[in-house]
Amino acid sequence: MIEPMEVTQTKAEGLSRTFAVKVPASELQAKLDERIEEIRPQMKLKGFRPGKVPASHVRKLYGQDLMGELINKLVTETNQKALEDNELRPAGQPDVQIDGDMEAVVKGQADLSYNMNVDVMPEFEPA
Repeated sequence: MIEPMEVTQTKAEGLSRTFAVKVPASELQAKLDERIEEIRPQMKLKGFRPGKVPASHVRKLYGQDLMGELINKLVTETNQKALEDNELRPAGQPDVQIDGDMEAVVKGQADLSYNMNVDVMPEFEPA
């Protein structure tokens, strides 16, 4: 059973909002496995027939690169979801601050956790 990611609003002062986001390592690993299965059929590596590279070999060669790519994508998706779920209109790009050891996260040994700070547009009442 994969734990779901958690998004918690930790601060709401004026037009500033802060969210704490945690994506469990188990979910990161599951997404990495999906991504490997997605690209495996197109892979051509010396010593293997086209599309027959074992998933473990792909993980060994490209696991960290793929995980980095996945983390970037997940951060963007999570930010978007947090804004939509809270019906917020951002005034600019969210500011993301990663907590913990990013290297351990990329290796799949730690949960991805970060804080997202965003300024929102003020609500205007028509005159």
